[in-house]
Amino acid sequence: MKTHSHHALSFLLTVVLGAVALACCKGVLTQGNQDGGPTVAPTITSQPTSQIVTTGQTATFSVSANGTAPLSYQWHRNGSNISGATSNSYTTLAITTSDSGSAFDVVISNTAGSVKSNTATLRVNAGTQQTYSTSFQLTENAISEGGNWVGGQSAGGNLWGNIQTNGSLAFGVSEPTQYGDPIAVLTGTWNSAQSATAVVKIVSTPRTCCHEVELHLRMTISAGSITGYEVLCPVHTSPGYGLQVVRWNGPNARYVYIGGSSGAVQCVNGDVLMASATGTNPTTITVYRNGSLVGNFCDDGKAPNGTNSCNGFIYSGPGGAAGPFTSGTPGIGFYNNSDSNWSNFGFSTFSAQANH
Repeated sequence: MKTHSHHALSFLLTVVLGAVALACCKGVLTQGNQDGGPTVAPTITSQPTSQIVTTGQTATFSVSANGTAPLSYQWHRNGSNISGATSNSYTTLAITTSDSGSAFDVVISNTAGSVKSNTATLRVNAGTQQTYSTSFQLTENAISEGGNWVGGQSAGGNLWGNIQTNGSLAFGVSEPTQYGDPIAVLTGTWNSAQSATAVVKIVSTPRTCCHEVELHLRMTISAGSITGYEVLCPVHTSPGYGLQVVRWNGPNARYVYIGGSSGAVQCVNGDVLMASATGTNPTTITVYRNGSLVGNFCDDGKAPNGTNSCNGFIYSGPGGAAGPFTSGTPGIGFYNNSDSNWSNFGFSTFSAQANH
């Protein structure tokens, strides 16, 4: 019995050690992923393509790749990394003629290796461009700058506020209703492919929620109604939310959130906000902060709880279905539901452009 037991134990020990050795050797020879299979290096299935755009528009470059997840992306312009461009697509800032000839590529990588895409070239047509810029050098309440602006009060009913200037700052006058943000938009007819850029100025940082600066695109003010798109950024300390994109449906307090940044963001003195509107259905709102892409957000007009056709974002807010809005003008606005210290924050400069 002892002899039989000893032989059985020896056999079992040999099997176990052999299995361990085999597993060890297998681990040395083959790199594996979490599912136990080999990690596959990325390969590109669809290359970025060259673009021809008109000044003032944006250009989007995209790539498709296979390989074991997670895949990492880094886009380059003329050989240099583009800050924040780390997804499978990259949308430029509003294009100027000086951007013509720029070269874009992307490197895709995972733990098994990396691959560089073909180079895509950007070509720019000058087109006919409409522009407006200001550093708010006049002292006006409400802002006009020679008839170039119209304010929220022009909608009547004391529903929305106006914007004022003090020679170096544009800021709100009042918020006559709970969601009656002070707003001013440019007059005249503007092409739907438009962009707006503004520099945030903080005189004294607000300490309580909520204080926000706003860029507006494709805005139309009429009797009892304002439609269009708002890009907001909180400027008070420790906000619990970040940049958000909002559709204004028309009637006061009828708005819908169509997208936003991931995580909390506080805009501070000197920050540069830029937003552009392109497309019809869906309308795409592209947002940058300090030159880094915040995101591309789209609107196909659905009501809250509807899912957009672009990226699966679920709309929310008290408004219903409306838009997408394809006309209107750029502008600025502010929000302050906490105090009457409007001159503590605003914009020091503003510019807008559109193509005809």
